[in-house]
Amino acid sequence: MKHIVIILSLMSLTLFSCKKEKDETVWYRYMETQCSNPFTVETDPAVTRQHLDSFLNNNGIDPLSIESKPHGTLCALQVCTCPKAKGYYHYVRVHERDSKTLEELAFTRNNP
Repeated sequence: MKHIVIILSLMSLTLFSCKKEKDETVWYRYMETQCSNPFTVETDPAVTRQHLDSFLNNNGIDPLSIESKPHGTLCALQVCTCPKAKGYYHYVRVHERDSKTLEELAFTRNNP
């Protein structure tokens, strides 16, 4: 009987100590600019997503998914930091632990 109590105690200890933490994911958005993007922007958004993936990996972020959506003409100015005329928003889904790094890289939290 004593052995059963010990075994049950050890089993319950193991069950409660192996709790996994929830790994939340979040979406972030980057808007292409005329010429101050930290990664190469191509006319083909699929190629740009490849450049963005490499850029994020080089900064220690492993994106879970990347999507691109046109933002239309937002700005006609030819200022480097102005949104690119007929450019794209690039959305990346990442682990929440990467949020600080993405915000430092000029991404804003935003769902596609």
